[in-house]
Amino acid sequence: MTGRAVDARLSSLRRPRLLVQAARHVVAEDRRPRHPLTAALEIEAECEDRRRAGDPLYSSQVHVLAVADVIRAAASTRADGPAALSVIPGGLA
Repeated sequence: MTGRAVDARLSSLRRPRLLVQAARHVVAEDRRPRHPLTAALEIEAECEDRRRAGDPLYSSQVHVLAVADVIRAAASTRADGPAALSVIPGGLA
């Protein structure tokens, strides 16, 4: 996935504010990504699909951790590193 493709995909993410705030608290505790960015995005997308479908297997805790991993992985792939944690262009709003 190219840098532009990553930025475009991150910019298109729209998640509930509380979910993103909780994920940012997790990121503040541990900044190491657990998955490569593409894998983190896929895991998060699966969580989002379950949330929107009202799936009884949906777990908000797992979703928060998935969003946190997307934030961490995105920051680790950017040239500005940890500074990118608070600024993902237009995404995760």
